Amino acid sequence: LYGLLSLRQQSRWRVEFLRQLPPDIFVPRPAVDSGVIAMEPRPRPELPVFDEAVLDRVLASGFSQRRKMLRNLLPPHPAMPWEEMAAALGVLVTARAQELTLRQWVKLANIYDSHALKGNPQRGEEIFDVVNDRNEVIRQEMRRVVHVEGLWHRAVHLFVRNPAGDIFLQKRSHLKDSKPEKWDSSASGHLDSGEDYLTSAVRELEEELGIKTTASRLTLLGTVTARPGTGWEFVELFLTDWDGRLHWPASEIETGQWFSVEEIDAWTAARPEDFADGFLECWRLWRAGKTQEGSATG
Repeated sequence: LYGLLSLRQQSRWRVEFLRQLPPDIFVPRPAVDSGVIAMEPRPRPELPVFDEAVLDRVLASGFSQRRKMLRNLLPPHPAMPWEEMAAALGVLVTARAQELTLRQWVKLANIYDSHALKGNPQRGEEIFDVVNDRNEVIRQEMRRVVHVEGLWHRAVHLFVRNPAGDIFLQKRSHLKDSKPEKWDSSASGHLDSGEDYLTSAVRELEEELGIKTTASRLTLLGTVTARPGTGWEFVELFLTDWDGRLHWPASEIETGQWFSVEEIDAWTAARPEDFADGFLECWRLWRAGKTQEGSATG
């Protein structure tokens, strides 16, 4: 049956119907026929990036009453009436949920996604400060030049902790120009030219996770010097506590999840290849106890 669950499954998996099985081969005999399907992960480039939570919400609304038209089921959009959305999707204004394809549902989810950075994974023209081996600024270069030439530069990493003591980890989007589809720190990013570490940390929390905070709520855990494992970044690592909703840009973050410290310890030990190298460097620093914990002051 074409509906919410099948669309949700197909958004991340390729599903192929193989054969139908009659009920009389089972004991006890069921009242319905059964089917055999094959599933394999759907390559991310097959669909536009999308926020899974937003897709879930529009699917739940659209399929809440099958006989009703979508215009009567979907929540009002703050800037686009249903007639414009229908035109953008290429469907009639009288369309019902089962008339939309998977790709049209993804497009609809992106229309409802309100994140300011939903279509902006990174820009090669961003300007970074290039530093020397003492982390002193010596000049500026574009992002793409810094990465291609392996120049020393600056970045922040942040661990976000909930009241249970779990740490939020993000899975990087396949669109990222470094370490795509790897698990990473709660938030991380480069310092803009002329920016200090604390300002960058506060900015990254809001841009990547929707956390609006202040420098006084960040704890400096330590620093990691530039090395191959950090991508030649001088990193400052911060910790912050959070007990609210997270909202990330689909263009940068594929998904995210809270994990206990023990789970992350076991996972990083068993499968380090699942993680971005920079995160592993930061995690080792924190777990080894080689931190300089204290309130960040600038």
